[in-house]
Amino acid sequence: CSGTSDERYRVRVEKTINLKANSSAVEIDYKITNLDSKEFSPWFGVELNYSLKDPHLNRIGEVHDLKNININDQWYGVRIDFEFSRPTSMWYFPVETISESESGLERTYQELSLLFHWNFELAPKASWGVKIHKNIKIKWKKCIKFYNISINFN
Repeated sequence: CSGTSDERYRVRVEKTINLKANSSAVEIDYKITNLDSKEFSPWFGVELNYSLKDPHLNRIGEVHDLKNININDQWYGVRIDFEFSRPTSMWYFPVETISESESGLERTYQELSLLFHWNFELAPKASWGVKIHKNIKIKWKKCIKFYNISINFN
């Protein structure tokens, strides 16, 4: 881990994912431990990307001091609720591709990128942690029919 002006620090980053049977909830624990003999101030971030489109987050933006947030794709009926054990800041932006067509260059939406991040001080041999609770809810709005088709070759 590097700080300013080429300073280097020894750290341990641990990630634990907890899943429960028959549940859409996921709990992710992060623990950062300063293994060094001097204090430093890391900037820790967790990036998550989803093929969802929330109209409120369909642009580049930033929010601060979040304790919870929900991402809601009304078209597909998918909602993701996040809760954080520590207030977080979040950068968000659409991931897009650019392709050339007859009408010129076109941007095509691919997914939503979320980056939750924290700045904090970490004393020598001390640890800092954060817990992210994520729950995914799907509301089936559309009826999908599957057809069996058999083709005979004679």
